[in-house]
Amino acid sequence: MLAETVERALPSLKPIARPALAVRQATVTVPLQRYSAEQVAKARKAMNHVADRKVPFLKRVEAYKIMALHLRGKSTIDLEVQAFRLGPELAVVTLPGEVFVDLGLAIKRASPFRTTLIVELSNDAPGYIPTKKAFAEGSYETVNSRIQSGGGEKMVAAAIRLLKELGTSDR
Repeated sequence: MLAETVERALPSLKPIARPALAVRQATVTVPLQRYSAEQVAKARKAMNHVADRKVPFLKRVEAYKIMALHLRGKSTIDLEVQAFRLGPELAVVTLPGEVFVDLGLAIKRASPFRTTLIVELSNDAPGYIPTKKAFAEGSYETVNSRIQSGGGEKMVAAAIRLLKELGTSDR
């Protein structure tokens, strides 16, 4: 289906008249979720029953996450954000993780480029990157996320800053 869609679009595509490649990069340090020694002990105990399914699904997911964070041994994670200008009207942003669509849409709305493409799972795969709103509402993705609420919005701010730099730099 993808190939057919591309093939149909090819006749109407226009080359970039004035290519103007430029790249910007930023590293955003965001806090990871933190758990008490008691929560880690409870998660460790739950891990003993993951295969026999005596622990409900979301509790298994949370136990796995808590143990992964505990074994990581750090309180923050560095997330690399990149922005590529391909031409005066086209940019690409790359983000690590499985980014909630609202974060990508916020970048597109604020971009100075007519077309801004968002590519997730770039350079790292730290899990889900939910919005603050999603963290407040709760879901599988927020239970499984390693970062604290607000980390996704920090990536958005960095991406917008990089795009604005590219939009005002020499073309």
